[in-house]
Amino acid sequence: MGIRFATLAKSKLTTSGFTIVELLVVIVVIGILAAITFVAYSGIQSRASIALITGDLKQANTQLGVFSVDNNEQYPDDLDQANNNKGLKFNDKATLMYTAYNESAPADYCLTAIMGELVYHISARTAPSPGYCTDHAPTGVVSPPSLNTTAVSSSQINVDWEAIEDADSYILEYSTDENFAANVTTINSITGITRNVTGLSASTTYYFRAYSVNSVGTGSVSDVVSDATSAAPVAGAPSCTLAVNSPSQITVSWTTVSGAASYNIEYSTASSFATKTAITGLTTSPRALTGLSAGTRYYVRCFSVNSSSVVGPSSAVVNAITTIAAPDSPTVSVTIPGSTRAASSGPWAKSPGGDPTSGTWYYAKAAISSSTCAAGTTKEYRARIQYSSPLTWGVWTGWTTSSSFYAIQPYSPYGIRFQVQTHCKTSVYTSSGSSYGYGCRYQNASTSCSAF
Repeated sequence: MGIRFATLAKSKLTTSGFTIVELLVVIVVIGILAAITFVAYSGIQSRASIALITGDLKQANTQLGVFSVDNNEQYPDDLDQANNNKGLKFNDKATLMYTAYNESAPADYCLTAIMGELVYHISARTAPSPGYCTDHAPTGVVSPPSLNTTAVSSSQINVDWEAIEDADSYILEYSTDENFAANVTTINSITGITRNVTGLSASTTYYFRAYSVNSVGTGSVSDVVSDATSAAPVAGAPSCTLAVNSPSQITVSWTTVSGAASYNIEYSTASSFATKTAITGLTTSPRALTGLSAGTRYYVRCFSVNSSSVVGPSSAVVNAITTIAAPDSPTVSVTIPGSTRAASSGPWAKSPGGDPTSGTWYYAKAAISSSTCAAGTTKEYRARIQYSSPLTWGVWTGWTTSSSFYAIQPYSPYGIRFQVQTHCKTSVYTSSGSSYGYGCRYQNASTSCSAF
């Protein structure tokens, strides 16, 4: 049987590779992931090294304490004696430096452990801390900074210091334990000379110390300074209510808030409180705001304050308008000049055209004086007239700032009587009208107004 070979048609395969741009993107992504992995690994490795060296120092502290108890409160004279008796069990990478202070009262020691770039020390009365013991610091390590603190709030204390010559950076530590034996937070690689320490607990004393660092190593520890955060603000705000008493006074009342030691009031003629007046340290409600301007809207808000003078949140803003006192009765004088000119406009004009053309029409003029308004307000007038016959009052004019009114006297011997009222106003408030003022005049001057 013969072998048959099948001829296969070679299919045309379409293949596509990565473009240069795609390859570059992949390389960049791989590089970023590698960097992240390296940083994370470095951070884990650093924390592990710190935990190892500080753990060994704590164990050494225990062993040296046992030696002291067994030797009449004296520590080993040197590192050999310490190792020969109880043995300081450090990892192989650590280099130790030891100094005893048996002549001091009480006796003390200082042990420095160096592991690569890490340098930590411990003494009989302090927890493991970055840097050398003072006696172990190599030549060239810079001196420690001198710290200042400023308590800012219930959760923040700012720390600053003068720059130390030849220091590359600083280490700042803080704790609620003045011996730094527990609750220690370390901030490394500070390149400036200030640090705002946030996230602190309210009403708590914090202790701070620092080290200068340069290429030679970490210097000795600074003196410890302390400061306390303020008490937390009182939760919640008081509720304010207002009562208008007069053109110059508003009374503010507020509700009490649990934990408040006092209360503050702020008031302003601007809803934004861009300019304001503050009254602080109030312990009893209500409080009168005096010396205010008449006919003016005032905005008010209240605050609770705790025993550490920390101001709590603002209440809702409330507002009220001071009143304006009604002006006194105006004084009205009436004259009839005897001219042929009538009023050219207003409710008593002879005609819309203005002056009359004959000499048989006269006008009377009322001039208003007296009647005072408070400073900062505007005085307005209105008037109406009554002829000697018929004895009925006409309609009031509209309110106007003009203090003169005119009326047509149609023929002699009729008289005209003016009744005038004034009020005071601002853009937000208008006073009550004054009592009426009167003035009259007959065309015939010999006729008395008492005839009305």
